[in-house]
Amino acid sequence: MRCTAGAGAWPWPFRATQTFELNSTETVTVLSATLTLANTGAEPFPFGLGWHPFFPKRAGTKVEFSADRVFENDATQLPLRHVAIPAPWRFDRPRALDDLALDNVFTGWRGTATLLDPATGLRTTLSADRACRYLVVYAPAGGEFIALEPVTHETDAFNRHAQGATCTGFRTLAPGAAFSCTMRVAASVPDRPATPAR
Repeated sequence: MRCTAGAGAWPWPFRATQTFELNSTETVTVLSATLTLANTGAEPFPFGLGWHPFFPKRAGTKVEFSADRVFENDATQLPLRHVAIPAPWRFDRPRALDDLALDNVFTGWRGTATLLDPATGLRTTLSADRACRYLVVYAPAGGEFIALEPVTHETDAFNRHAQGATCTGFRTLAPGAAFSCTMRVAASVPDRPATPAR
């Protein structure tokens, strides 16, 4: 399935296309989503791409992903300090979120994150290509969901870049150029014995 949208001048003209592909076997179902942004104007412009997929979070839901550092936020949830990941925020091995609340950008993300639901055995693996080096993890206190958001840039990258920050993921798109990135979500359940014939 393909969805296309465009803008004549906001403030630059562009065309955005999102393509979905769903594949399934007996053991796993995979959704692939590709975003493509094309500059249809005569000037370069700054841009960033990403997704905000939400997943159910039950008691004991485990999360696993690896990253290098994380941003602590200010009172408005904008990045304040880029720090080593504190122990309570490390998910190099599967561990439950429990009451931990997060709304932070992890940098140096390895491109894969996994959710494990102990109640159903459902294993959900999110992956994204190398363009999406940042992972936003949003898990509000008391929430029944978690969002694992692969993005091409850190939060507030445009302003931080203008202030001289480096390695923000800030990019510009030249006239006539296009940029794409892809995310995949794979869901699987453990093998279950076949139902006996009657």
